[in-house]
Amino acid sequence: MTKPSQPRNIPEHAAPFLKWAGGKRWLANTVAQLLRNPGGNYIEPFLGGGAVFFEIECQAAILSDINKELINAYRVVRDRTDELVRLLCCLEIRKSLFNRIRREGCVDPVARAARLLYLNRTAFNGLYRVNQRGEFNVPFGCKAGTRLVDRNALVICSEMLGRAVLMPGDFRNPLVFAGPNDSVFLDPPYTVKHNNNGFRQYNETIFSWNDQIALAKIANRLAALGTRVVVTNAFHHEVVALYSKRLFQPYVVKRPTTIAANRSARGVCSELVLLSDSISASEGLRRFDVPVLVPLRHGAF
Repeated sequence: MTKPSQPRNIPEHAAPFLKWAGGKRWLANTVAQLLRNPGGNYIEPFLGGGAVFFEIECQAAILSDINKELINAYRVVRDRTDELVRLLCCLEIRKSLFNRIRREGCVDPVARAARLLYLNRTAFNGLYRVNQRGEFNVPFGCKAGTRLVDRNALVICSEMLGRAVLMPGDFRNPLVFAGPNDSVFLDPPYTVKHNNNGFRQYNETIFSWNDQIALAKIANRLAALGTRVVVTNAFHHEVVALYSKRLFQPYVVKRPTTIAANRSARGVCSELVLLSDSISASEGLRRFDVPVLVPLRHGAF
């Protein structure tokens, strides 16, 4: 594998250019503060919208996601920014064009990236979501005043992505390269709707229980090496039990849900955050004044 390129000058702060279901913008600052480590690589195998990566300002990174279209978009933003901007500037925001772009595929990498960004910007609630056949299935519905492209923002993202190796594929692949001096953020797909009712059943098609077991085994191994690891997951006792009590401290964080179209249907949910023992959690929380993480006490479930 090619190692991350030598770091360029750190650009001004970047922000995610995609809105992604399950994204961690709301927690990115906290995770970045706990994982920031100038001496090693930052590794994230469930990249999604990349909120933590853009927040952490690392010098070198290995980023991965099972969604090949997503990784292609990141590569195009990194390597072919101007071509992508020119193509997006030729597109208009209207329902008929949205439906045609949603229906039709394309082969060229830049066109594929433009398609993903266009659909993400103009779909209802700003989401990019596909069904089990890999077909985009969110209807048109962007807000008034939506901009398809912000060239300056993409250029900043391109600068930050210049420090990263981008790998499509299984979550296990990038974790092979993790060592004691590295920082790892693990944010597997999960739903919080069924934390206390049918958790395994409702998550099986999102991220199977066997995947959860495999991920926890890798996380435990890395934590034993001294790797700095943060895991976010569903707040469920069976998930907590997968992680070594000696190597991980569990926390619960409460946040408002934002995906429901009707604001009245949105509520508050609890999510699990696990910090490896190599992260001095109490020191970090005092130092950075992070109030959102509450230690999970024995017998909390």
